[in-house]
Amino acid sequence: MYTIDNTDYGLRIQFGGIINKGEMENWYTDILEALGKVQKEEFGVFVDMRKMETLPVESQESLKLGQKACLERGMKRSCVIVDSRLTYLQFIRIARRTGILPGERYIDAKDVVAWEQIGLDWVVNGKEPAGEVNLSSSDSVKV
Repeated sequence: MYTIDNTDYGLRIQFGGIINKGEMENWYTDILEALGKVQKEEFGVFVDMRKMETLPVESQESLKLGQKACLERGMKRSCVIVDSRLTYLQFIRIARRTGILPGERYIDAKDVVAWEQIGLDWVVNGKEPAGEVNLSSSDSVKV
Protein backbone atom coordinates (compact mmCIF):
# COMPACT_ATOMS: atom_id res chain seq x y z
CA MET A 1 0.00 0.00 0.00
CA TYR A 2 1.18 3.50 -0.74
CA THR A 3 -0.14 7.04 -1.08
CA ILE A 4 1.42 10.09 -2.69
CA ASP A 5 0.08 13.57 -1.95
CA ASN A 6 1.22 16.86 -3.40
CA THR A 7 1.67 19.49 -0.66
CA ASP A 8 2.79 23.10 -0.46
CA TYR A 9 6.34 21.91 0.41
CA GLY A 10 6.53 19.12 -2.18
CA LEU A 11 5.38 15.54 -1.63
CA ARG A 12 4.09 13.44 1.24
CA ILE A 13 4.41 9.69 0.72
CA GLN A 14 3.16 6.85 2.88
CA PHE A 15 4.18 3.22 2.51
CA GLY A 16 2.58 0.28 4.30
CA GLY A 17 2.80 -3.49 4.33
CA ILE A 18 4.87 -5.37 1.80
CA ILE A 19 4.96 -3.70 -1.60
CA ASN A 20 5.42 -6.22 -4.39
CA LYS A 21 7.20 -5.50 -7.68
CA GLY A 22 4.03 -4.63 -9.62
CA GLU A 23 2.79 -2.23 -6.96
CA MET A 24 6.20 -0.53 -6.75
CA GLU A 25 6.24 -0.16 -10.53
CA ASN A 26 2.84 1.56 -10.21
CA TRP A 27 4.31 3.77 -7.47
CA TYR A 28 7.11 4.81 -9.82
CA THR A 29 4.59 5.84 -12.48
CA ASP A 30 2.57 7.73 -9.86
CA ILE A 31 5.63 9.49 -8.40
CA LEU A 32 6.57 10.75 -11.86
CA GLU A 33 3.04 12.12 -12.25
CA ALA A 34 3.17 13.75 -8.80
CA LEU A 35 6.58 15.30 -9.56
CA GLY A 36 5.05 16.88 -12.65
CA LYS A 37 2.63 18.75 -10.36
CA VAL A 38 5.28 20.11 -7.98
CA GLN A 39 5.35 23.89 -8.44
CA LYS A 40 8.71 24.61 -6.79
CA GLU A 41 12.19 24.36 -8.26
CA GLU A 42 13.46 22.95 -4.96
CA PHE A 43 11.11 20.96 -2.76
CA GLY A 44 10.96 18.49 0.11
CA VAL A 45 9.59 14.99 0.57
CA PHE A 46 8.12 13.62 3.80
CA VAL A 47 7.88 9.81 3.90
CA ASP A 48 5.89 7.92 6.54
CA MET A 49 7.02 4.29 6.65
CA ARG A 50 5.76 3.36 10.11
CA LYS A 51 3.54 0.63 8.68
CA MET A 52 6.10 -0.54 6.11
CA GLU A 53 7.50 -4.03 6.24
CA THR A 54 10.69 -4.95 4.43
CA LEU A 55 10.80 -4.12 0.74
CA PRO A 56 11.34 -7.22 -1.41
CA VAL A 57 14.51 -7.15 -3.52
CA GLU A 58 12.49 -7.29 -6.75
CA SER A 59 10.65 -4.08 -5.71
CA GLN A 60 13.77 -2.05 -4.99
CA GLU A 61 14.69 -1.05 -8.55
CA SER A 62 11.49 0.98 -9.02
CA LEU A 63 12.07 2.67 -5.66
CA LYS A 64 15.60 3.60 -6.71
CA LEU A 65 14.32 5.04 -9.99
CA GLY A 66 11.73 7.07 -8.09
CA GLN A 67 14.30 8.42 -5.65
CA LYS A 68 16.59 9.41 -8.51
CA ALA A 69 13.68 11.13 -10.28
CA CYS A 70 12.93 13.14 -7.13
CA LEU A 71 16.57 14.22 -6.87
CA GLU A 72 16.77 15.14 -10.55
CA ARG A 73 13.51 17.11 -10.34
CA GLY A 74 14.82 19.25 -7.45
CA MET A 75 14.29 17.46 -4.15
CA LYS A 76 16.46 19.27 -1.63
CA ARG A 77 15.54 17.52 1.62
CA SER A 78 13.59 14.45 2.66
CA CYS A 79 12.63 12.90 5.96
CA VAL A 80 11.72 9.27 6.50
CA ILE A 81 9.71 8.21 9.53
CA VAL A 82 10.39 4.60 10.58
CA ASP A 83 9.56 2.39 13.51
CA SER A 84 11.71 -0.56 12.51
CA ARG A 85 15.50 -0.78 12.58
CA LEU A 86 15.35 -3.28 9.70
CA THR A 87 13.36 -0.86 7.52
CA TYR A 88 15.76 1.92 8.43
CA LEU A 89 18.81 -0.15 7.47
CA GLN A 90 17.24 -1.25 4.21
CA PHE A 91 16.26 2.26 3.15
CA ILE A 92 19.50 3.95 4.18
CA ARG A 93 21.35 1.43 1.99
CA ILE A 94 19.10 2.30 -0.96
CA ALA A 95 19.49 6.05 -0.27
CA ARG A 96 23.27 5.71 -0.39
CA ARG A 97 23.04 4.02 -3.78
CA THR A 98 20.69 6.61 -5.29
CA GLY A 99 22.52 9.67 -3.99
CA ILE A 100 19.72 11.10 -1.85
CA LEU A 101 21.34 10.32 1.52
CA PRO A 102 23.01 13.74 2.10
CA GLY A 103 19.61 15.48 2.20
CA GLU A 104 17.71 12.69 3.93
CA ARG A 105 17.02 12.32 7.65
CA TYR A 106 15.50 9.37 9.49
CA ILE A 107 13.33 9.60 12.59
CA ASP A 108 12.32 6.64 14.73
CA ALA A 109 8.67 7.22 15.62
CA LYS A 110 8.95 4.80 18.56
CA ASP A 111 11.52 7.04 20.25
CA VAL A 112 10.33 10.51 19.20
CA VAL A 113 6.88 11.75 20.20
CA ALA A 114 6.90 14.82 17.92
CA TRP A 115 8.22 12.91 14.88
CA GLU A 116 5.91 14.64 12.40
CA GLN A 117 6.77 18.19 13.48
CA ILE A 118 10.49 17.44 13.68
CA GLY A 119 10.41 15.83 10.24
CA LEU A 120 8.49 18.70 8.68
CA ASP A 121 10.86 21.21 10.31
CA TRP A 122 13.69 19.50 8.40
CA VAL A 123 11.82 19.13 5.10
CA VAL A 124 10.33 22.63 5.04
CA ASN A 125 12.83 24.77 6.97
CA GLY A 126 16.08 22.80 6.96
CA LYS A 127 16.08 22.62 10.78
CA GLU A 128 18.37 19.72 11.61
CA PRO A 129 16.73 17.09 13.85
CA ALA A 130 18.30 16.55 17.28
CA GLY A 131 21.41 14.34 17.19
CA GLU A 132 19.76 11.27 18.65
CA VAL A 133 17.06 11.47 15.99
CA ASN A 134 19.34 12.06 13.02
CA LEU A 135 20.23 8.43 12.41
CA SER A 136 21.49 9.12 8.88
CA SER A 137 24.56 10.95 10.20
CA SER A 138 25.76 7.90 12.11
CA ASP A 139 28.93 6.46 10.60
CA SER A 140 28.57 3.43 12.83
CA VAL A 141 25.79 1.98 10.68
CA LYS A 142 27.32 -0.43 8.18
CA VAL A 143 24.98 -1.76 5.52
